[in-house]
Amino acid sequence: MSLNLTEGQLNFLEKELGLQEQDIEQMSKKEWTDVREKCFYIEADELLELPEDKDEETQRCLVATSIADIKYSQLHKNVGHV
Repeated sequence: MSLNLTEGQLNFLEKELGLQEQDIEQMSKKEWTDVREKCFYIEADELLELPEDKDEETQRCLVATSIADIKYSQLHKNVGHV
């Protein structure tokens, strides 16, 4: 099965949450929702810690945001579809 995640997102999930690609491939909708929620909290923490004079999000924040935005139905690539 192929995931609709970038290498950067997979690395982030491994580093931040200890998740391997095979763990993610086997996740239920509820488990993926929990991962998205954790990424949302990482995003929120990063934004709250952003200095007032800096308006650019960190790479950690951007990757967390990109994962939090992926719905379960978008997680797996449609293999065999044109």
